[in-house]
Amino acid sequence: GLQGWEDLMTLCDMSYGGGTENWVCEGALLLVKGLCLVQARRLGEAEECFTRVSREARGCVRELEVLLRSVLGLRQDGRMAALQGRFGEFSLTQKTREVIAELFVLHDRQHGLFEVIRDSAGKLCSPHEPQTQIDHAACVTCALKLGMASLSEIGARISALSALCGDSPDEVCALEAAAVLAETSQHRLRLALAQQLVAIGMFDEAYNLCASRFEVCGDLDIERLERLDAELPADDLQDVSLMLMQGAEDTVAGLRDRRRQQSAYRCLRTFVCSPQFRKQLHRLCSYPWVGCGNTVDTLLRQLNDVPGDQADIDTSYQARYAFNVARSDYRAAGDAMLTYCYNIIARNAQEGDHVPVDVLRKQMSTCLAAINSYSLIEEKFAFWTPPQASPNSGQPRLVSVRGRSESAGKRAISPSAQQGTDSHTSSGWKVTKSGASISAPDSLMRSVGEGATPSADAVDDSLALAVDSQMAIAAAPPADPSTLVTLATLRRHYTLLRCR
Repeated sequence: GLQGWEDLMTLCDMSYGGGTENWVCEGALLLVKGLCLVQARRLGEAEECFTRVSREARGCVRELEVLLRSVLGLRQDGRMAALQGRFGEFSLTQKTREVIAELFVLHDRQHGLFEVIRDSAGKLCSPHEPQTQIDHAACVTCALKLGMASLSEIGARISALSALCGDSPDEVCALEAAAVLAETSQHRLRLALAQQLVAIGMFDEAYNLCASRFEVCGDLDIERLERLDAELPADDLQDVSLMLMQGAEDTVAGLRDRRRQQSAYRCLRTFVCSPQFRKQLHRLCSYPWVGCGNTVDTLLRQLNDVPGDQADIDTSYQARYAFNVARSDYRAAGDAMLTYCYNIIARNAQEGDHVPVDVLRKQMSTCLAAINSYSLIEEKFAFWTPPQASPNSGQPRLVSVRGRSESAGKRAISPSAQQGTDSHTSSGWKVTKSGASISAPDSLMRSVGEGATPSADAVDDSLALAVDSQMAIAAAPPADPSTLVTLATLRRHYTLLRCR
């Protein structure tokens, strides 16, 4: 119970002497006290305690190593141990050896100080308490923040030593390799911290953490970033091993730049691929996204094509539309809404015999959003090219406004398809040199324009024929990729949707 943790914490306070001459005991007492504070739900005090552990450990690296390896029996990561042995072969000054030893003890990939804090806090939390997830998240966030701060301080010390190392080749090589190790460790912790902050809804803090890295993306093509992420070796400690080899400086310099781009791309995906974040339209649209705006748009477009829950699909399209409107790319915003409308039509044609009213309203609202976006750019640029159907995909079964399938016998949605003619020349969509257009019986359009009320049969036979013909085009897009849907076409289609 909580009282037991409070009593144990009191014993730690009574035993702690505050000195560094026997830091194996003092550090252990601070760690135990911090974990007790976690269990007592005093997370602010726990963070202060862990911060003190981190601060005092910098001057007691050897004692900390004894505490972790001998007292607690925690093994060092095998790859890190081998790498540390390589550093031991160099002739280095005492200060350089100290900072390298601190880097390996504090930031061991398996059982460094901050990994121990994070893992121990998570294991001690009771899995049956509803507060556990919040407490665990707070402990993980605290440990990662402390690790980031420690790596920044070590990096600054390495830079200072590099400026004073002179011409000693061993010293220069070891310090450059240590800088690469600190940087790769920072990439790893930054990504983990960003994922943690996004998971608990601290989006502003997560963005501030990664904003300086996003610029490294340089608005590169998304396929190039994905290929770079896949091709780089998963073991980033190989980069440090290369640094310790003679004549590999140029190779490592290029590798460091690619690692930075990889880290920036992974942090960016952490944001954009989070469904919770995409629902935060005010944040998505207000963040600057310096140097990566086009990459964000491409990621959003990719997410639009991922199958999933309809609510998540709707959110993805709305997020891309809002993002492009916020950065004044109205062409991309209109494309997003028309692709959304296209997919709604095609999906409804594939999944059912009825067109619900709410689906028609969704088509109407997306079409209107596209019209509003295209109206803000020059009309010669305000067009949309329907995506091409896969040559191996079957045509979805099309339905009428009354829910009858094509086999029901009254009429087919695409009369031209029923007659075996080219669907481009159906009475719904017609291809012209200037683009695609939607036609409807002149008497119906005149009655709509004059405010008259056509009969129910006229609405059913004429509007359903005109609007459902778009479904035929959606199911089997034109073979000519130059076929365009113009702004005038959209306005006529919107009128027909409203009437229907």
